[in-house]
Amino acid sequence: MRCSVGVPLICAVLFCQVPDIRAANTTAAFLKIPVGARQVGMGQAFTAVANDVNSAWWNPAGLGRLGMREFSATDAQLFGDMRFETLAYAQPVRSGALGLSVGYLSHKAIEGRGPNREKTGSFGASDMVVGMSYGWPYGSLHIGGTLKYLKSSIADESATGAALDVGALMPTKVAGLTVGAALQNLGTGMRFIEERNPLPMSLSLGAAYQTPFGTVSADLKREMADDRMSFSLGMEMQILSALTARAGYQKAAGTAFGTDQASPLAGLAGGLGIRILGYTVDYSFTPM
Repeated sequence: MRCSVGVPLICAVLFCQVPDIRAANTTAAFLKIPVGARQVGMGQAFTAVANDVNSAWWNPAGLGRLGMREFSATDAQLFGDMRFETLAYAQPVRSGALGLSVGYLSHKAIEGRGPNREKTGSFGASDMVVGMSYGWPYGSLHIGGTLKYLKSSIADESATGAALDVGALMPTKVAGLTVGAALQNLGTGMRFIEERNPLPMSLSLGAAYQTPFGTVSADLKREMADDRMSFSLGMEMQILSALTARAGYQKAAGTAFGTDQASPLAGLAGGLGIRILGYTVDYSFTPM
């Protein structure tokens, strides 16, 4: 992936990820797709790490920690020929940082069928989210928020909505240990034709510990409307000055821990980051 945008830091990220968007209790399920190869490579345990431009997607409080402007471009290859592409930009201001993020989920053409299963042509479907974020320090605490505009379309029908994310980060008395929290997708839901469904609202609690060798992090996430919980562990280690290795694991469950996974390897994640002349390319992969 080649980028030629003239800013101090570019994260050009590519990953293969299969999110669990099967639950039917909510609308705008694309909001569950994780953004950023760095974050996916760490098993999605990023709530308390939150220190780059993609914090806008995870915990907007992290934007207040940025010391320079950052830009990120993501291409996520999903199952069924779906692609989720995102852009994010953050600009430090006098107090904190402002962020703009855009995500677009595209599908290949879907074959239509009539009441007798006869072919009726094809139709399209897409989802989009646009967010404005602001994160700032408040003493030793960092807080932030993201206001999002949502649009989902299928064939000739579409629905729009709005959502709010809020987050916080705080160092502890233990040197190197930071804790964080993020409440995502607060909103009234989206309405297709006559039916309104809630957004996939979630609450994440996280901790991150900075060691001499790298960062170790953990997240506990509760998806309210779908009555699901997940636990994530991640680590990031700088092997060379320009090379970073990442690994993680996420255990997801339904109403109780232990729900069958699609693969024995489901939840495992790994990735690499290469930094050259202020540009960063990250790659990660997780099995279906």
